[in-house]
Amino acid sequence: MKYRIAKRINPLNNESKFYPAPQYMEELTLMDLAKDISDACTLNVTDVDAVLTSLLRKLPMYLKSGFKIQLGNFGRMKLSFSSKGFANP
Repeated sequence: MKYRIAKRINPLNNESKFYPAPQYMEELTLMDLAKDISDACTLNVTDVDAVLTSLLRKLPMYLKSGFKIQLGNFGRMKLSFSSKGFANP
């Protein structure tokens, strides 16, 4: 992935540091992905789009239910959260 070096200033102490910042290309739509996948297999664009749309509709439901979802070599998807600790529940 391409990146650039960006100078950022901490507003709390005015200290500046340099950080890598990703350089993105244009955004791909779900249909762009469906067309690309369709070109690489025997499924038509409509079928691939239907599967991707169904996946996007189902993922939030599974994640909210507490499931971890293994997406092959892409990795694992799961929800997490953080909070401050308190003396009493």
